[in-house]
Amino acid sequence: MAYLHFFKDIRCGCCLHNSNFEVLHATPYQEESIQNDSKIWRDSKDNKFHLLTVCSNCRNPTSIDISLKNRAQIPVHAHHFLNRLNLEIIDKVNQSPRRLQAAYTLKIDEFGRDLGPLFNVDKIYTENKAELPSNLPLHIEHIVKDDILQVLASPRYLVVACRSLLEVACKDLLNSPTNKLIGMIDQLKDQGFITASIAEWAHTIRKLANEAVHTSEAPTKEEAQEVYNFAMTILELLYSYPARIDNLKR
Repeated sequence: MAYLHFFKDIRCGCCLHNSNFEVLHATPYQEESIQNDSKIWRDSKDNKFHLLTVCSNCRNPTSIDISLKNRAQIPVHAHHFLNRLNLEIIDKVNQSPRRLQAAYTLKIDEFGRDLGPLFNVDKIYTENKAELPSNLPLHIEHIVKDDILQVLASPRYLVVACRSLLEVACKDLLNSPTNKLIGMIDQLKDQGFITASIAEWAHTIRKLANEAVHTSEAPTKEEAQEVYNFAMTILELLYSYPARIDNLKR
């Protein structure tokens, strides 16, 4: 059970999973008003809040705007209710010369609550770091989500994961694939799934991945990003565009 309040089943723009989003901090909307001929900002009266949340799957932060559904459902002020983390001055029990220190505290006498029944999710601010190609077989979609998108920060693992993805796609499409990826790529070309130039892209992924596995020198971030882009483009050519063309024919 989570100690922080959370929203269930929100699609993460980073890892593309539907995950729980835990609330790290909440602040009310601010509205401008005039007092004694001066502009001041006060908490809005419409029970809307900005949240800083974190995805429970990839731990990337996301900002969310919410609004209260029913004030009677919240036993205390909504702002205080949402903020389970509190900044306090802690008196350390050791003999440190700086006994009083600022720290975030969390009460663990109760678990966090599912905020879905209490608040509307009005807007999710996401960077959309990754988008899946359309019409992927389910097992290949799982590889992209669970393997590739989880290692974007590691050039070596990203390149190796893209090679593995390419091999799975070859075995999915070919009736009698050879034992090695080098042969399967040529089979894709010979059977008309990809052109000769795209086959060269695929061989580049294969070669870089082999180097990443068998040498101590890792690919650069730029090389790994290009490999990732090539791999996603190959998936689009193998699965997305054929499905779109079939839809046009209908």
